[in-house]
Amino acid sequence: MADAASSMDGVFAARDLAAAAYGVVLLAGVGAWIRRAWRKDTRPIRWTRRSERLRRRAVAMSDLLGIMALVGILSLVAGSVLVAVTPDGADTDSNLLIIVSSVTLQVPVLLFAWLVAKRRGGWRRVYGVGRGAILRRQWGWGGMGLLLMMPLAAAAMAANAFAFQWAGMPLETQEVAQYLMDDAGFWMQSLKWLSAVALAPLAEEVLFRGIALPLMIRVVSAPVGVVATALVFAGIHASLSVALPLFVVGVCFAVGYLRSGSLVVPVAMHMGFNAMNLLLMSAYW
Repeated sequence: MADAASSMDGVFAARDLAAAAYGVVLLAGVGAWIRRAWRKDTRPIRWTRRSERLRRRAVAMSDLLGIMALVGILSLVAGSVLVAVTPDGADTDSNLLIIVSSVTLQVPVLLFAWLVAKRRGGWRRVYGVGRGAILRRQWGWGGMGLLLMMPLAAAAMAANAFAFQWAGMPLETQEVAQYLMDDAGFWMQSLKWLSAVALAPLAEEVLFRGIALPLMIRVVSAPVGVVATALVFAGIHASLSVALPLFVVGVCFAVGYLRSGSLVVPVAMHMGFNAMNLLLMSAYW
């Protein structure tokens, strides 16, 4: 009984700590918005100047088509391999799915991004990534962007939950969240967290904000590009239960890239957002 009580105390302590950390970030974000309003630092984005900077980025439609073709082909191959190695009538191992996702989507996208940067003049010319003090400042901007985004994301989650409750629809847990929370041992769990907190944000930001957004700005306009990339970003996660919050954070990522001109900013925001949600889920799962 004493061991059970001690275990329960540890669980509640972890939950309290995770909830407190999440709450501190939310309060810091609200404070950042209040500070900006107090200092009247809420100037609207100058879409023309900001979008022109991204419009001139050294990315081409062939880059987007190439990366989509690569991911499509590798996904088909990986799917065939999974079917071949899974016994008839058995469910595919969720941990194996995470590994396959990392190999077939995230790693190829990052390699492709490196090749694009190498061919077209470097990381600064293609993605606006600085060096030294500039790079450190860009990570700081990403941290501030995360603080400003978290209250908006929380409001979107609350509105989403209210809408589902009003419609009488159940809020289902996102499938990938279930995979990430499945107990798979230390090393496998570490690999899954690495994928979710580092590889996935890098790959998705390269694809949606680094390549697709400048091309959308070039073809249509910045506002349309921001909305369109956020819609597709929310759609690929294949969960209606989190579609609205993901759309909101997708817009925030795009705005962070527009305002800063550096892909480091949405990458930092994305990493922080995933890390915060994984921390909370791991405590309450």
